[in-house]
Amino acid sequence: MNPDKQRCVACRETVNKDATKCHHCGAFQGWRRWVAGPVVISSLLLTVISIWAAEPVKRLFESQVAEIKVSFLKGDSFSTTFMLANVGTKPAGLAGVEIKTTSEEGLSEWHILDDDLKGKLIDPGKAYVVKAFNGSVIPSVIPPEINEVLRTRLHMKENCFLQVKYIELNGSAVTRSFPFFYQPVDFNVGGGLKKSG
Repeated sequence: MNPDKQRCVACRETVNKDATKCHHCGAFQGWRRWVAGPVVISSLLLTVISIWAAEPVKRLFESQVAEIKVSFLKGDSFSTTFMLANVGTKPAGLAGVEIKTTSEEGLSEWHILDDDLKGKLIDPGKAYVVKAFNGSVIPSVIPPEINEVLRTRLHMKENCFLQVKYIELNGSAVTRSFPFFYQPVDFNVGGGLKKSG
């Protein structure tokens, strides 16, 4: 046999000595014959594992915090009812709820509210209906169905903020503000919303 030739490891036909693949049967030659099968199997296995583990691995790198969201349901001059949800990944303890209003003169007024969730755990992925009040007159929440009309047709801006204070598991205090429309506290007949400039 020619010194530049060798026999194929699979079909035993003559191939070049430096051939990586047999041109007769397609079998890999030399060290490559040991790598081809395991590489394909390893690649498929890694693909399946990465698809299966994508969500758990993603959760490892996501921030592990509570994230509170609020939707207003109804209110009057003595209480406000809203839905509070934790869309984060960790629970939190509700520390308090306040309403902040700002007058046309730029003066802020705070209404500290009592609620049935204060001091309780807000679990992730759960929503709670909260009724908040303070025993005196507070800004009256405008019904949600009217908000869009005020915002789009009358070009008004929300004139009040509900501030939710909560404590995360790591001990950090967080305050989130949620704007909403309210009927200003007015003890005179004829009081009401005023269009913003």
